[in-house]
Amino acid sequence: MSEKQEVSIDLGRLLKNYFKVAKRFWWILVASTVLFAALVPFALQWTRTPEYKATCSFTVRVVSNSVTDSINSQYNIYYDKDLAEQLEKTFTFILTSDHLGDDVRQILDRELEAHRIEAECVKGSNLFTITVKGDTPQQAYEMLVTIMDVFPEAARYVVGDLVVEMLEEPKADETPANAVNVKLMAVLGAMLGFAAASGVLVFKIWSVRTVQKPEELEELLNMSCLGIVPVTNQRTNNITEGEFRESIRGITRKVETAMEREKIKVLLVTGTLPGEGKSLLSRYLAQTLAEWGKKVCLVDCDLRRPALYKMLKCTKKDLPMEDFLRGEAELDAVACKTAIKNLTLVGNSHSVQEPTVLLESKAMENLIQTLSDQADCVILDSPPCDFLSDVSVLQKYAQRILYVVRQDHAPLEKVVDTVQSLSQDESKLMGFVLNFAEKTAGGYGKYGYGAYSYGKYGNGYYGKYGHYSKYSKYLNTERSEGPSER
Repeated sequence: MSEKQEVSIDLGRLLKNYFKVAKRFWWILVASTVLFAALVPFALQWTRTPEYKATCSFTVRVVSNSVTDSINSQYNIYYDKDLAEQLEKTFTFILTSDHLGDDVRQILDRELEAHRIEAECVKGSNLFTITVKGDTPQQAYEMLVTIMDVFPEAARYVVGDLVVEMLEEPKADETPANAVNVKLMAVLGAMLGFAAASGVLVFKIWSVRTVQKPEELEELLNMSCLGIVPVTNQRTNNITEGEFRESIRGITRKVETAMEREKIKVLLVTGTLPGEGKSLLSRYLAQTLAEWGKKVCLVDCDLRRPALYKMLKCTKKDLPMEDFLRGEAELDAVACKTAIKNLTLVGNSHSVQEPTVLLESKAMENLIQTLSDQADCVILDSPPCDFLSDVSVLQKYAQRILYVVRQDHAPLEKVVDTVQSLSQDESKLMGFVLNFAEKTAGGYGKYGYGAYSYGKYGNGYYGKYGHYSKYSKYLNTERSEGPSER
């Protein structure tokens, strides 16, 4: 791929992939929902400082000097509408004035916090309500009482002498005014948790582009698709032996034709990541060629995670390929005739810690040469390209390479990068197989083999034998025999 190609966005596919991923990782959605539902109320209660309110209501009237005769005078207290409107406009100013603040500080030895005082006035009247907030009910109450004591004196400089008459005496609530509604916050937390987990899944789907159609790889790499092996739901489709074998035969026929045309014997089968179905495809590719009369040798070169030994039910108790490569065993010890006529398995029955040294040894090179002299076809089942050092060694022994790509599994860029790193000699790349593909309404076009899949023949190998267990959900849980010989 010479340059990055612009990716078109298929919202329908994104939605479909979201539900597929959500179904697979439902526990993440549940865990996130439950965690946030519990965490949000707790966090709010832990971080929020409780505030308590103290309130009172009162009326305000002005005191004026009215002369009734030349000798005596008396004070009249009256309500004036204009004065009420003036008080309404200046009330907050008076409460937050320096004069009132200084008086409160002298009495309580505490600063007056203006933002913790709320004042309301019934419009067009002299009825007022003051609410004061405090860290404790006692603090709020003391602050309110003090404010009411010094308020008339502070107001005198603005509107004159006042008389304050309490309608509702100051009182403080014992319950915090900002108490957390645990049930409501739990619901909001659950919604936030679900949204957060969904966002992560959507971002993952959006940012990681996987292979969905063979055309996507054909456009980016100089490789052709040799076929598609679909995956179907056993609950809704009856997968017969004949249907399954037909999907494998189509791919095998193309491989056989290419090998005969180019007069080659050694084929390397690999993939990008674990779980691509490479070992299973190698097994049935070798079996089909053997059933067609070819003398086939299947070599399990994945010494880290050997699978073919149990997959083919080898009759030998142990296959010591490691010992053979170290010069401690004979070839007969690592070669096992299988129940399938013309098919011989060579491999190891247990994992090896450092296989790269063994694979690049002269003994390995001699082994491949000996097998190719004795057999019509040698198929090397290699580790995935995650272990690129192993694959780069094995490709030197192979004449052609068959690449296995699982639909919607490995990131497209990773597939492209590993294929390009696999071999500088592009003539070695025979092509690729799109594995475990889901059938859509449009079928598979020119690659279609109908509703064929591994079906029951893929059961258990990845799950039971360990190293692909996390992908075993795509296979059935019961294990059965492979197709019978014909």
